[in-house]
Order: sequence, then structure tokens, then C-alpha cells
Amino acid sequence: MTTNIKVLEDGLRPLYPRFEEALAGAMPVERLIQTVLVSAEQNPAILEANRQTLFNAAMGACLLRLPVDGVTGQAYLVPYNSRVQLISGYRGLITLAARSTFSVHNDIVRERDEFAFTSGSNPHILHSPRGTTVKERGRAIGAYAIFRSRFFPDIVQWLPIEEIMEQSTGRNVWKSNPLAMVLKTPIRRGARLVPHDIAPDLHLAV
Repeated sequence: MTTNIKVLEDGLRPLYPRFEEALAGAMPVERLIQTVLVSAEQNPAILEANRQTLFNAAMGACLLRLPVDGVTGQAYLVPYNSRVQLISGYRGLITLAARSTFSVHNDIVRERDEFAFTSGSNPHILHSPRGTTVKERGRAIGAYAIFRSRFFPDIVQWLPIEEIMEQSTGRNVWKSNPLAMVLKTPIRRGARLVPHDIAPDLHLAV
């Protein structure tokens, strides 16, 4: 373990009781902290950022009970302007929705796919991919997310690619993993329609 990582681990250790309380038994605090250390080791800019913002981001991960290893796609620690921010991945948003009785189906629509979107009082999406490869299906023209629950009507969110790209912040994650960001955007938009008292963690992440 490098010296900088060891210093970070020593700095996090006094916060273990607070992290453990926030996790509320969802996962061992050692596992969550290990994902923080892995993120810092993979991205040294995290170590150079304001340390208090890193601690705050780690606490946010504990409150949401999402690992930040950058591998599972649940959540990420992102250094930006000398600060560390906690960013929920699209898989993390799906996890949070599932905790509140909602299952989420989402996909990217490409130009040769069969696709129809009906809005109004009974929103509905029909989507049949045409082909098995990106080349066969063509360029992305949009993405959608469907939130389903036994207790609520479906929430359907469709966004054309132009509107999705307007949300781009120019950060590295939009450049390094653009498809994940395209998938995430309609989930974020649709999550705002989920009742807040049913899914407080989902709204916190959004």
C-alpha cells in the first residue's frame, strides 16, 4: 500500500463509528472503506483534492449504502475542481429504486430498431432491437427508463439523444463511459417522478 493511501486510511479510521452508523448494517464498514481506498488508488487526483470533501463523499456513500469501487457501477468518487463528489452510477440508481419496490428497465434505442413511444395517461414503449451489433442497429437516437411497481402506475421516461447530450457536463465520465451516461440520464429524469416518501434515498442520489 502506498504511503498516500495509508495516510488516507489512517485519516478515515476515526470516522468509522459514524460511517458504521450511517450504513445501518447494510454492509461492513471495512468493505465500504476499502472501495474508497480502491477508488483513490485508481485515481490519484482524489488524493490531491480537498480531504474534507472526500470524507463527505464517503459519508454520502455510507448513507446511500452504495460501494464506490468504480467497478460495479453503483457509485463513483469523482474529483472536480479540487473537490471530491459522490456520483451515483445508473446501476446504483436502479439499486436504490429496487429498495423502494420499483424495478427499472432501461435501454438505448438505435436508428434501425423498431420503436414507438406513447405518452399521455397510459404511457407505453414498444422497443425491438434490429440486429445484434451496434453496427447493425445504427447510431443511438435516444434512451428510456421504465419504473414499475406493484403499488404504483408505471413511470415511463423517454429522451431523444439530443436532449440527453445537453446534460453533458464535459466531465471525464461523459468521455470515458458515454453509453453509461446515456443510460443514466432517463433514469435520473424518471426518478424525479417517483414519490419522495417512497424512495428518499433515490431522490437523495439524484
